[in-house]
Amino acid sequence: MKITTVPYEEKYEDVWNEFVYNHPLGWFWHTSYRLKNALGNTFKYYSENHSFLMFENKRVLAIVPLTLHKNKENGKWLAHYSESGIPCPLTDPGLSEKRKERVLRKVFRYVDE
Repeated sequence: MKITTVPYEEKYEDVWNEFVYNHPLGWFWHTSYRLKNALGNTFKYYSENHSFLMFENKRVLAIVPLTLHKNKENGKWLAHYSESGIPCPLTDPGLSEKRKERVLRKVFRYVDE
């Protein structure tokens, strides 16, 4: 089956949050509310949302909260989420380990593009 990568938009907010709420490792930092908070931090940074979802048909395989922030003082860009230097994807807990690994490879290839 084909995996589709879709940039996060508000129209996916309910799907996104439902995935987080039903995930055993999901917590506030993964929610759309935290995304809005991170993007609203305009005191120190100019922020851009690069978060995305991965679907197989209508099934969510992964959500990836990811924001880019440009420091207003020094002009340097930082890709992070929740002050972490890497994206923190959540994958469908129903995936086999082999399938999860394949999905995560696709996640990081997408991030690298």
